Amino acid sequence: MKRVSQMTALAMALGLACASSWAAELAKPLTLDQLQQQNGKAIDTRPSAFYNGWPQTLNGPSGHEPAALNLSASWLDKMSTEQLKVCKGEWIKQHNLKADAPVALYGNDKDVDAVKTRLQKAGFTHISILSDALSEPSRLQKLPHFEQLVYPQWLHDLQQGKEVTAKPAGDWKVIEAAWGAPKFYLISHIPGADYIDTNEVESEPLWNKVSDEQLKAMLAKHGIRHDTTVILYGRDVYAAARVAQIMLRRRNMPA
Repeated sequence: MKRVSQMTALAMALGLACASSWAAELAKPLTLDQLQQQNGKAIDTRPSAFYNGWPQTLNGPSGHEPAALNLSASWLDKMSTEQLKVCKGEWIKQHNLKADAPVALYGNDKDVDAVKTRLQKAGFTHISILSDALSEPSRLQKLPHFEQLVYPQWLHDLQQGKEVTAKPAGDWKVIEAAWGAPKFYLISHIPGADYIDTNEVESEPLWNKVSDEQLKAMLAKHGIRHDTTVILYGRDVYAAARVAQIMLRRRNMPA
């Protein structure tokens, strides 16, 4: 009799555990209005470029749901389990999320499922699907000037001559920026990309920008005019940002 009671208790415990899991798995879809009424948070599982404002398809909806957070599924496999625990803990803390508060995910099925699984492992118990996500373009929010932060597929499509959102009106160039000799550039770089050494735009001892005449000559050497769209990238983003900053300053100066 005692053994039967123990087995019954075990079965009940397993049943409760499964019920809890199913509850998280089968949470009822919510509209944005319903989520906001429950003081919940929407989470965008798409790549950050789409969250920022790039449409996923030409002339498609642009931006993210109001006050939505971005936790892209593409980030999840780039961190070890230990890193993920730390980073996710910081991400959760940074955004004041509570594990028992409702969250609603949106994106494609694969991305939503990946993020849902990770959130469940982090202890979240009220995970839903945002049923009306991206259905009302007028309410979507965008990063100001998101067009200035392009993403790889956009550049690839542009190079292939395909129609893209915010296509440059005239001439455009791709340039890799880094400090020193182009060692890594010579090993591999984006097809068609030129190379700028940051020593061409700044100099010792204070690493201020070079003279206007030197800067003008450097731009001419690389075939860059005042109306050329320059797409900069770097293995160290600071180098690309520094070159961009100096180029923008030159653009706003008299010829």
